[in-house]
Amino acid sequence: ALSYRHVIGDVEDALAKSDVVVEGRFFLPRIAHACLGTFGCLAQWDYSGRLSLTTPTQVPHLAQHDLSKILGIGADKIRIVQPAIGGGFGSKLDVSPREPIAAFLAKACGRPVKIVFDRHE
Repeated sequence: ALSYRHVIGDVEDALAKSDVVVEGRFFLPRIAHACLGTFGCLAQWDYSGRLSLTTPTQVPHLAQHDLSKILGIGADKIRIVQPAIGGGFGSKLDVSPREPIAAFLAKACGRPVKIVFDRHE
């Protein structure tokens, strides 16, 4: 079980000034958020060995850094294009397996590769 205690400011003063105080111990199940938008990315290599990856990342420079290590190329050879992503709520902070998979497939076949997941996937 996780326990979390969060206190900000002068709690005793706030309690003294309150019209109503509700005390209790509350238990909630763990939850995982799910973004409304589905996931999709597009990987394409150019003639000079530079990767262009369109992906809904919340932190493009971290995606560039992580992909550099995964793909074994310099970050300067990777261009991250960040489309409007709507809500990410932290779920698009890290590189997912889909991005390097798209990059490796695009390199192997010499063509752009797009991966789009539907709601179920």
